[in-house]
Amino acid sequence: MTNPFVLELLRQLLRWFSVWLIAAGLPAPLAAVLEHPEAVAFTAGLISLALAETGWLIAKVRQWLAR
Repeated sequence: MTNPFVLELLRQLLRWFSVWLIAAGLPAPLAAVLEHPEAVAFTAGLISLALAETGWLIAKVRQWLAR
C-alpha cells in the first residue's frame, strides 16, 4: 500500500495544478468560453480537479468502510 502522506501530497499537487489550469484557461468574456482557445485548458483543469476530488472521496469512503 502506498504511504497516505504521498497520496495526499499528489492529490494536493493535482488540485493546485487544476486550479492553475482553470485560471489560465478562463477567458475574460465568459460568453465566448466555448470559442476561446484557452477553453481547452479550462476544461482540462475542471476534469483534473474532478478527478482529484473523486479520488479523495473514494479514499474517505474506503476508510469509513474499513472501520
